[in-house]
Amino acid sequence: MRHKTIEQSDTVLQPDNLISKLPLPCFFISAMSFLLFLFLSRNDFPQFFISFHVSWIFYVSIIMGTTFFVLIQFAARAGWSVIIRRIAENTSVIMPIFLCLFVVTLIGSQTLFHHWLSEESFHDKILNYKRWYLNLNFFTLRGFVYLFSFSLAAWYFHKKSVAQDKTGNHIYTYQMQTACYPFLILLGFCVTFAAFDWIMSMNPHWYSTIFGLYFFASCYMSAIAFLIIAANLLKDSNAFRKGINVEHFHDLGKLLFAHTC
Repeated sequence: MRHKTIEQSDTVLQPDNLISKLPLPCFFISAMSFLLFLFLSRNDFPQFFISFHVSWIFYVSIIMGTTFFVLIQFAARAGWSVIIRRIAENTSVIMPIFLCLFVVTLIGSQTLFHHWLSEESFHDKILNYKRWYLNLNFFTLRGFVYLFSFSLAAWYFHKKSVAQDKTGNHIYTYQMQTACYPFLILLGFCVTFAAFDWIMSMNPHWYSTIFGLYFFASCYMSAIAFLIIAANLLKDSNAFRKGINVEHFHDLGKLLFAHTC
C-alpha cells in the first residue's frame, strides 16, 4: 500500500465542516431532552431514575470500551490503528461528564438499589453478610474511584497524544506504552467491580464471578461498533480523508466479529 503524506492542515476540521458544527446543537438537544425527560417523569420519578440509570450505563460502557481500546493498542504496539485510536481518545476524554452525572444515580439510589438500602433489607440474613460492601457510603466512594480512574487514563493519553502531534517527539509514545500496563490492571479491576456495583447489586441475592468479564466484553465490543460508525461518518471529512482506508474497516470488522463470537 502506498503511503500518503498528510500535512498539518489535513488534520484540522474546517469551520464550515458539518462535524465542527455539531457540538453546540448536540448540547442544546441534550439539554432540551433532559428537561423534557424530567417533565414527563414528574409524576413517576422512580421510573425516571431507572430509565436514566440504563441510559447512563449504556454510554459509560462505550466510553470505558474506547479507553480500553486505546490502552490495548499501546500494549500491542499497534501501528495500523493510530488514526482510529485518535477517535477513541477523543471519545474517552468526555468521561468527566459522566462522573458528574453519577450524582443523579446517587440521588435515585433508594429507588435503584432499594433491595439492599430499604429497612426491610436489614432483616435479610444474606444481605447482612454483604453489608460491609453493600452500603451507600462505600458504594459512592467506589463509584467515584472507578470513574475518576477512567477519567485520569483518558486525560493522560489524550494529553500525550496531542503533545506528540504538536512536537513529533517519540518519547511520548514510549511514555504511553509504559503507562498502559498499570492502567490496564487498574481499569480491569474498576470495570469488573463497576459491573458488580451498578448492575449486579440491583439483584443482590444473585451473584456471578464472571459477570465483570461479560460486562468488559460488552464494553469493548460496543466501543468497536461505535468506532466503526464514527470512522464511517468521518472518513470523507478533510481531517480523515487521507488517513482512513478500507483496511481500517476490515480490521475493525474482524475485531467486532471476534468479540461477538
